Amino acid sequence: MEAVLQRLVDSGISGPLAVRCYSFLITYTIGFVTYTLPRPWGGSDNPDAAEWRRRRSHFYAGLPIDDFPVMVSLAQERTLRFAGRDYARFRALCWLRSGPV
Repeated sequence: MEAVLQRLVDSGISGPLAVRCYSFLITYTIGFVTYTLPRPWGGSDNPDAAEWRRRRSHFYAGLPIDDFPVMVSLAQERTLRFAGRDYARFRALCWLRSGPV
């Protein structure tokens, strides 16, 4: 925590705002991890990931269309959001925006 707060303060962010920024970063990180961790079909290197994505896509496509019209129409995209190169690009974008800490 010290190194991150120091980096924020060194970049010109005042102490109280640096603490709020740190809290935001931790909340964002925990949220992202808790969202992606139970979804192994995303950025996984596991050779079964493609099959997991196929099954998950069929799950979303099989929802009642009257109740979930958007989810059904985006079933394929929903499972590919953090797959393969898209996941790698997302991680690279996060790194570029925040830099190594």
